[in-house]
Amino acid sequence: MKRNTKGVASILAVTFVVGLILSAPAAVFAQAHAESVSRQVTEELNLTYDVIQVKRKAIVALNMGLTDSESKAFWPVYDEYWAGMKKVADRDVALISDFAKNYVYEGLTNQKADDMLKEWTSIKQHELKLQNKYMKRFKKVLPEKKVLRYFQIENKLNLLIDSELSANIPLAR
Repeated sequence: MKRNTKGVASILAVTFVVGLILSAPAAVFAQAHAESVSRQVTEELNLTYDVIQVKRKAIVALNMGLTDSESKAFWPVYDEYWAGMKKVADRDVALISDFAKNYVYEGLTNQKADDMLKEWTSIKQHELKLQNKYMKRFKKVLPEKKVLRYFQIENKLNLLIDSELSANIPLAR
């Protein structure tokens, strides 16, 4: 069985880049002003998102094995999907920024923790709804095996990103 070493190398490269970029928010947690911290965390995470999206698209392209006709049909749907996922990512960034501000300066109350849990659950539900919607759209332009491959790639990338991000966000106290 031939292994796709380019794909593995790409994923490792993204993991390294994500690790470097996502390590910045941990240092930001210790800065002086709550609004400044929130703004800096938001800016760092938005920059990280933009960098990851460029790498993500390259990794997807490298690992999908699309024909020319599949490619012409796939990328417009992909771009629409990620326009929707950007809104989900923006909500994630806002939640993380809010956590940073509360963690450092305001203290995390039980009510605020409950509000954050509700928002986190809402974000995850919206993300799943988008995935289901676009899974159907991807099936209209690609064979099911390639749709499965696409979502496997996305899942692996998301797990790497979430792992790096969670390593740099302290536990609630």
